[in-house]
Amino acid sequence: MSDSRSHAILRKALRSILQKDPATVSLIQQLSEKSKVEFRVIDANQRVLWGTNNTFSISHDLNQNGEIYGTFLTNSEDAEQIVATINVLVQKELEKKKIGNEVLGLYREINMIYNLSEMISEKIDAKSIAQVALKEAAQIIK
Repeated sequence: MSDSRSHAILRKALRSILQKDPATVSLIQQLSEKSKVEFRVIDANQRVLWGTNNTFSISHDLNQNGEIYGTFLTNSEDAEQIVATINVLVQKELEKKKIGNEVLGLYREINMIYNLSEMISEKIDAKSIAQVALKEAAQIIK
């Protein structure tokens, strides 16, 4: 996967957990309130995804496998739990996307096999069956 595509996927996952998924938004809000940690999260494009415009003195990189996709800014020394939670939630979001892509690929394979079997069932002789199979294989290879 290219670096720019990987960055885009990570930024999208971060935006999803901080702005679109009500369950994760609520969880992070509760963590912030219980630990009394005020913070701001910005993505790798410097867009604010969460937080206030206060001045913060402590910065934590948000990263997956060494790839930085955002920054967590705070004044609290006790923010590691929230940073770790955000990193885990982004990882889980990536895993969901990967599973979805795998299922989609399997569906496409099943659909292709079904379509091929329909075409073959209409043929009687071995030569026409072979021609259909070769034609479909050629389209897949393209």
